[in-house]
Amino acid sequence: MRPARWPRSPPSTGVSRPTAHRAFVAHAKAFLAEPEPTRVLGIDETRRGKPHWTRCELTRRWVRVDPLDTGFVDLAGSQGLLG
Repeated sequence: MRPARWPRSPPSTGVSRPTAHRAFVAHAKAFLAEPEPTRVLGIDETRRGKPHWTRCELTRRWVRVDPLDTGFVDLAGSQGLLG
């Protein structure tokens, strides 16, 4: 048996994953404030997984796919990762 890609809500709760996620986001918003303005904004790119090759359907050439997560960071203050 393969492990699930995403954690799932226990079936006994009767709550689907999307419903649980919406409830979590609503709960978190009550505690999180909008970030303060920052003097120096940085960009953080983090590789997610391994790069792989795939064939472009239009040109039939091989292209490299690098899955990256991009976020903004506060370089001058103490706010850290902004989103």
